[in-house]
Amino acid sequence: IRRKKKPTKVWGLFCLYIQNIEASYQTSPKASEEIKKWEIFSPDKNIQIVVSFDTDLSYTVFCNNIVAVKSSAMGVVLDKQDIGKNARFTTATPIREIKETYEVKTGKQLIRTNHCNEQILSFLSEENIPFTITLRTYNDGIAFRYGFPKTDNKIHRIDKELTEFVIPSSGKVWGYPYGGTQNKKGIFKNNYEGWPIPDQTIYPKGKTRNWAYPVLFETNGLWIMLTEAYLDGNYPATHLQNDSDNSCYRIAFPNPQENIYTSDSTPIASLPWETPWRVVVASSKLSDVFATTIQTHLNPPTTQKDLFWIKPGGSVWSWWAGRRPDNYNREIEFIHYAKEMNWKYSLLDEGWQGLGNRFEELVQYAAQHNIGIWLWYKSNTGQESNPNANERIMCDSILRRAEMERISKLGIKGIKVDFFDTDKQPAIKLYTEILKDAAQYHLMVNFHGCTVPRGWERTYPHLMTMEAVKGSEAMAQNKHCDAAPAHHTTIALTRNIVGSVDYTPLMLTSKNRKDPTIGIPSTTRTHQVALSVIFETGFLCYAEGPQTVLKEPEPVKAFLRQVPYAWDESILLSGYPEDHVCIARRYENKWYIAAINGNNFPKEITIQLPDKCQGKKISAITDGDTKMTYSYETIEKTNKCITIKMKPFGGYVGVISIK
Repeated sequence: IRRKKKPTKVWGLFCLYIQNIEASYQTSPKASEEIKKWEIFSPDKNIQIVVSFDTDLSYTVFCNNIVAVKSSAMGVVLDKQDIGKNARFTTATPIREIKETYEVKTGKQLIRTNHCNEQILSFLSEENIPFTITLRTYNDGIAFRYGFPKTDNKIHRIDKELTEFVIPSSGKVWGYPYGGTQNKKGIFKNNYEGWPIPDQTIYPKGKTRNWAYPVLFETNGLWIMLTEAYLDGNYPATHLQNDSDNSCYRIAFPNPQENIYTSDSTPIASLPWETPWRVVVASSKLSDVFATTIQTHLNPPTTQKDLFWIKPGGSVWSWWAGRRPDNYNREIEFIHYAKEMNWKYSLLDEGWQGLGNRFEELVQYAAQHNIGIWLWYKSNTGQESNPNANERIMCDSILRRAEMERISKLGIKGIKVDFFDTDKQPAIKLYTEILKDAAQYHLMVNFHGCTVPRGWERTYPHLMTMEAVKGSEAMAQNKHCDAAPAHHTTIALTRNIVGSVDYTPLMLTSKNRKDPTIGIPSTTRTHQVALSVIFETGFLCYAEGPQTVLKEPEPVKAFLRQVPYAWDESILLSGYPEDHVCIARRYENKWYIAAINGNNFPKEITIQLPDKCQGKKISAITDGDTKMTYSYETIEKTNKCITIKMKPFGGYVGVISIK
């Protein structure tokens, strides 16, 4: 029998030497640089992002194996250095699954599940600056952001963000312009209150355009939406710009002309630092894009414990009728109006200080009738050095907290903060400071004259709604009223997807009190009633006053009294931008079916009801013989599908109880 020889000491040393060489090879920069591609799939395997790395960083997005975003640049220029250029890959975390359920107080779906796969890639720039790219893939899209994990006390600047979105070119695009106007004082104010951009080709020849988020594309057999999530004050709000050479959409910082703040438009911060999330939602179905809640998933959970005081609700609004809220007796009339309609609030808009010493009396009277008061404030952006304290109430932390404490003790329920007028970083920081202080004093918040939602309602559940839309208050001319119906369908399928929208619906008469023959709504009255369901908002501020609404037929008033302000489910049953929309929303045991026609000709659609609605009774309000009248219909036992007929610029609302 031949015995095995014991390994010699020399042989053992040789093996150890080989192991050390292999270990060195696995961690050496040269070996790391050979890794050129990372792929991460969504939990259901339908969405994929592929990050490639040669001398530059790029990414591609696939949906159901179809290209949603072609190979597109990634990276930023930090302190004048392109960090991705000739960078070195160091490590990649294992792909981890995130699955958590949380609740919000407003929105299209109150209980939400954040379910995704995540991987973090780490690199060293050519100048040895460590940076990361965090990737997330959801079943309805992807998100990524850049991070700088090093800690220092220096102020750094991102001179440019290199992120691009190369969308397949054959198809259509819908979105709203990012722009602004200059006032007589030479102040350039940005706003999100434009009409939809009319040229629907994805890359219009010879044109460079600035687009507000979100932007919706129909291309390559897919529906794709681009947006941004999570702003914490360490970055400005960005928007998109498409190149005149027809190549891509790029991340753009605020317009330097936005001179409310004289600071630069580029972001500055100390390290560690993370950018906002860049978000791509994609599906073969527009209904999946409509349903996405990816923006709130990408925001931190709330740290607030007691949320009992946060109560979404409907509100009356005396300002729309052309009346400053400085007349005590008139505001008493609106309090009675709110009580009659079973709405919770009355908004005192600009000019409420004119009530003088009767202001507190009015607040007490409203409370006796179980009506809460909201107050309007100007944001005071850029007024930090103004010697007039009244012009610094919201931008001065000491004055702001004192005012919030004062009105909270009086029983005020919420504040409407208006005229931010810029997306520069100081303004974004002001939003978060207002939200933090308002939470401390149990004040709900409505931002007006503001940026678009970025998912803040998860972190700050008392944020009820935001404007960032051309709403009913802008419908003062006939041409605006004629454009409004198609505009409504586009809002529902773009702007309102990313967060609550303060459109202030229910415009039944002309807003022009000097000449009521101007600015008459082109829609049917049923269309206007349907907007209370079509548009989702936690603070549903109705435009029309008591002189009109209280004279409406009883079935219409009964419907408006019961409309919920937050929803357990929301489903897009049918729709196409600028054409029509039909949405089903559920709160507890009732489904609300609403449809609007964006065309100046009749529209008939056949929709499939949600499963639990089938076989149930539906009571509906439909278009009447004229745009000023209503009709009513009842189906005692619905089939799987129903047919909805709408007049030109018409609408439909139906209610189904599933008890």
